[in-house]
Amino acid sequence: MPIYHRLAQDDQGLRRTIADALVVLRTIPDFTDQSRADIRVQLLKLTSGELVGLIDLEFKGPLPQVTCIVSLATSSRFRAKWQGSEERHDRDVFKLDGALVDGTGNVTLADGPLLQSCRNRWRHLPPSKISATPGRRGTPTARLKSKPSGAMAI
Repeated sequence: MPIYHRLAQDDQGLRRTIADALVVLRTIPDFTDQSRADIRVQLLKLTSGELVGLIDLEFKGPLPQVTCIVSLATSSRFRAKWQGSEERHDRDVFKLDGALVDGTGNVTLADGPLLQSCRNRWRHLPPSKISATPGRRGTPTARLKSKPSGAMAI
């Protein structure tokens, strides 16, 4: 039976880069520069109709049934430099789903390109202020429990 451990949940809204999540994963003794983590992006539909992604890094250590998960702030876009380029490009956050990140922060997308310096273009809603409920066609829908204070979009 699989066991999932979410790490440093209280700081999720502060993490906007893959490097931020790797800092948390490095607290696990088995996570090294040679380790790899899977990136999963879970679809979340806001009541405004906007689709955002909850980005999780999933690391399976030496015990295959245990998966450690570190989440980043929700986002609809990310900005990254492709290998060999100094220019940053914005992309849809769902392109990160299925990617691999190594312990040094290099991200390999599912369709092959290697990214460096990956950063969210985040949408922040305080976790205590939202609840996810199944929407039409099984897509989770976020509903505000109360008016958020300090909600911001960059």
